[in-house]
Order: sequence, then structure tokens, then C-alpha cells
Amino acid sequence: MKSLLPILLFILTLSTTSFCENKTAEKAATESAKHWLALADGGDYATSWDVAAPMLKNAVAKEKCAKMLETTRAPLGKIGRAHV
Repeated sequence: MKSLLPILLFILTLSTTSFCENKTAEKAATESAKHWLALADGGDYATSWDVAAPMLKNAVAKEKCAKMLETTRAPLGKIGRAHV
């Protein structure tokens, strides 16, 4: 399960940044990533799947994704500060 987390994060990165060509799209992608990370860091794993890109949703079922995030993210504890 732990080996899937990097894949999920890679998919999320591709789906939110998509090699943005303009600042508006880049800002929207950054805000989307921050929103997703806030949900995941806050333990709201099911909702993080709900707002994820279709690429992630097609790759992993909601329940499996939530369980993978829970088992890999929860042991890391509270995030002090993150930069996107």
C-alpha cells in the first residue's frame, strides 16, 4: 500500500499543474492542490478522493484510497508548515 502513495501524489500533481502556460491556470492548480492537501492532512480522506482528479478516481476506488491515505498519512502526525 505504501508504494501507491507516491503514485497517487504524482497523479495529483499532473492533474493539478498540467504544465500551466499562464498564471491564472497555475494559481488555480496551486489552490486546488492546497485544498486537496488540507483535506488529506486533516484526515478527511474520503472527501479528498471526492475532489481529486478523474485520473486518480479511475485508478483507485474511494474506499481503498481513503484506507491507503489513512495508513500512510496518519502516522506522520500533524503538519507544522507546508509549502506548495
